[in-house]
Amino acid sequence: MRVPLTSRAAAAVLALAVPLLAACGGGSESACSVPVREELDPKSLLHVIDPATAVYTTDPPTSGPHLGAPGPTGLVTAPMLPAIQVSILERGDVLVQYRDAADVDALRPLVAERVVVAPQPSLKTRVVVTAWTYKLSCDGIDTKAITSFAQAHAGKSQGH
Repeated sequence: MRVPLTSRAAAAVLALAVPLLAACGGGSESACSVPVREELDPKSLLHVIDPATAVYTTDPPTSGPHLGAPGPTGLVTAPMLPAIQVSILERGDVLVQYRDAADVDALRPLVAERVVVAPQPSLKTRVVVTAWTYKLSCDGIDTKAITSFAQAHAGKSQGH
């Protein structure tokens, strides 16, 4: 037997469902902010020997001191120091970092020639996508927004 929903019950169901869908990237509104262009860190020309000693103007960084060698590619399984993150960005790649280990399976398909996916438990939002001087912060997994950001910024490093 079907019981019709009252308008109040329907409103309660919608109030619960819409935020859940948006958090998963399935709603009509993006779970991600508008991409932000950050100021170039004046120390972006510096190559560091000890990546643990470098200091950054943003977190996660979008420019700044970095290793002279290129960072890893593909799917990275451990958090990286900021100097390694910036090395990835300097070569023109996009870095997708996630806070919760459970999100790796949803983000794994985003790995591409110029897209690196890695964990970063210290993030303030669920996912942060960075490119050279650009950042996209996401409270959920919005693969459409992340892919769009990656397409717009991959291969466009202003590094030296």
